[in-house]
Order: sequence, then C-alpha cells, then structure tokens
Amino acid sequence: MAGTREKRKLKVGVLRGGPSDEYEVSLKTGKNLIDALRDRNNYEVQDIFVDRSGVWHIDGVARPVERIFPHIDVVVNAMHGQYGEDGRVQQLLEAHRVPFTGSGALGSAIAMNKPLAKKFFRENGLLTPEHLVIKKHEHKPSIIERILSHYPHLKLIKPASSGSSLGVKVAKNYEEYEEGLEGAFNFSDSVLVEEFIKGREATCGVMEGTEGNVYALHPVEIRDLSTSKTDVWGYESKYSD
Repeated sequence: MAGTREKRKLKVGVLRGGPSDEYEVSLKTGKNLIDALRDRNNYEVQDIFVDRSGVWHIDGVARPVERIFPHIDVVVNAMHGQYGEDGRVQQLLEAHRVPFTGSGALGSAIAMNKPLAKKFFRENGLLTPEHLVIKKHEHKPSIIERILSHYPHLKLIKPASSGSSLGVKVAKNYEEYEEGLEGAFNFSDSVLVEEFIKGREATCGVMEGTEGNVYALHPVEIRDLSTSKTDVWGYESKYSD
C-alpha cells in the first residue's frame, strides 16, 4: 500500500576481539556472524570491535562505550576467553541495559572459573572428575613429585580460567608435568590438575525462552578427524584442522 512505513530493522551489534589470548579466534567468529546476519537482509548489522588494549570501536571508529550502546538494539557476543566470557563484558552490558546473547554476568563468571564451576556442579548433584588446584606461587618440583606418588590418576592439566583448550595437556611423567604446568601458567595464575577420563565427548547447549522456559538443544558428539591425533580435543583441533 502506498504510504505504508517500512518496518525498522533491528540494530544488531556483533561484539568481537578483546584483550584475551583468544583474540584471533574471536575475530573469525565475529566475521562469520556479521556475514551471516547481513545475508538475512532484515538486520542492520554493526561491527563492534574491541582491540587488544581494550579500546572499543564501532564500524572501525574508536568510541567510548556510552556512545556505542545507544545505537544498538541487541548485542551478539562473539568474544572468547577472558573479559568476553568471564562475566566482565556481560556486567558492562547489563549496567547499560543492553540486551545480549549468551549467559549473564554471574553465570559467565562461574563457568569460566573451572574450580568454582566444579564446586557448583558437585553441590547440585553432578559428577565431576577428581582434581587439585595449584597456584602459581606453589609451583615447585615437590608438587609434581607429590602428584605422581599420591595422585597418579590426575593427568589432565588445564589453566583454571581460560577457554578454547589453550594450555591443556595430558601429562604421563615428570617431564610432561613440568612442561604442562609451565604452559598452563602462561594463561592463568591457577592450574587445575584433573583426573583424565578417556571416552566419547559431547556438548549440549541450553537456551532460555522469552517466558523463562529452558530448552535443551540437540546433543552433538565431537569427533577429532584430524590426521595428528592427540589425547585431547585441543586448540589446534578446534580451529586449525
């Protein structure tokens, strides 16, 4: 009909980059989302980029966050690792009352801290592998000797608060423990040494509906089809193969 006003497009800001070790992966995730959303032609998509030093940009122009958010209806969070997944950027978005995808500040903070998440799981009746937490200042040869003699089943080394399997290693002897701990401490000041359970791996996303109902998505089995098989589904398997 002549004179009918065109429906305003939803303004979607894709948030990517950030001051974490997973900066490059976040850029790729964000680009894929921007391309997919622009293909739909019913969104006004804006690239919200945070550089390694923490400066925010919108469509290539540096801006304070308070000048970015008024131009956005919803943020799609494509940030990985510290700052983007640990509750800090979620807290910032919540403070500015900007709707965003993914978990809120509290859920993100708990999930990113592996020892805290495991404590939460146990308190809610979920099984989780046995583990020890080693602080950076406690790291010494006697720690490795104690693990090998008293906890020989603890072989999986993980940074306590990092994502994308960065710094994850299975250690079977003293030299591998030493190498694994040194590598993990590059990403976190605390390291989780965990029982290694070899088996099939699966992931299952959960979404909350507009009425607060919770829906489980279809479980997806993860299979490493790379030619260089490793003990864990690691960073290289996830993003390079």
